[in-house]
Amino acid sequence: MEIPVINIAKILSLRSENESNIGYSDSVKVGEKLVKSFSTHGFALVENHGIPKENIDEIRSLSYKFFACDLDYKMKFLSKSGTTLCYDPVGSQFATPGRPFDYHECFRVPSCAYDCDWPNIKELKTKCQQFEKVCNKLLLRLLTSIGQGMGLKDSQLFLRYHKKIGHSTNTTRLKFVHYPPIPDDVVIQEYQLRVGEHTDIGSLTILFPDGVGGLQIKRRDGSFMDVPYIPGTAIVNVGDMLQYCSGKRLKSTVHRVVIPEETTNRAISKLTVGYFGCMDNEAELRKVEFNDAELDSETTKSMDFIKAGDFFNKRFNGFVNYE
Repeated sequence: MEIPVINIAKILSLRSENESNIGYSDSVKVGEKLVKSFSTHGFALVENHGIPKENIDEIRSLSYKFFACDLDYKMKFLSKSGTTLCYDPVGSQFATPGRPFDYHECFRVPSCAYDCDWPNIKELKTKCQQFEKVCNKLLLRLLTSIGQGMGLKDSQLFLRYHKKIGHSTNTTRLKFVHYPPIPDDVVIQEYQLRVGEHTDIGSLTILFPDGVGGLQIKRRDGSFMDVPYIPGTAIVNVGDMLQYCSGKRLKSTVHRVVIPEETTNRAISKLTVGYFGCMDNEAELRKVEFNDAELDSETTKSMDFIKAGDFFNKRFNGFVNYE
């Protein structure tokens, strides 16, 4: 089954602060479509998401300028902190334990990191801050619609779990993932990928791909399928936090980014812009309640209570290796 393309125009007016334009019934309908896709695939392609292509192209171009800097300069931003800018060089990330390192580099920008030292790249900080703002608004609209589409008793629950975005008590972040060209003389190790098989830690991830391709998701039968690139759409997927507190109704699906088999395609640089939503560190992840009594009775009763910050740290500590 193909990943559906969902038109979310009726829940979005990102160029306006007027929330009254968003009707409840429209939000429920969009939410139901999102929930269906997320419960089946864990992924959806969303169109009319309200973020202009020129804004995405601009932030991608600026991030390329950072990755073009000398390695010594980029390494100045190496950090284990979740509240400051962080550069992760090629060879530092292992999405799949026991497998070779992931062949990419990335630059992480936590939503609270705008008061720290930034790379000396004109407009990078300003444009990241502006882009983060519109991504945040998109994230919150999606979470509201999902809560309504699921028929939660508290339809604003997922929204309230994200009240501290922009503060040090929330790990939501922009992330620029650069897949550099692979020279002909580099030997690719067995099972090595651009990003190994993994699930995302947070609540919702919003990706703006560049069209080069390589992202795949795992089907229920264990095989992988390509996520298509459709110009003008964003890729949205469920993370572990949202799967957990939805009683596993929404699926956090294993995915990966493969290295092209063709040598000519390996020589192409690829860059993905991502916004990784996370719940507030103090948010208490527990079972949700539904308006439908039958659905409510099916909700997992034995879910362990855990705070989102502890949940994040347990998962993240095994993902990055700075040694």
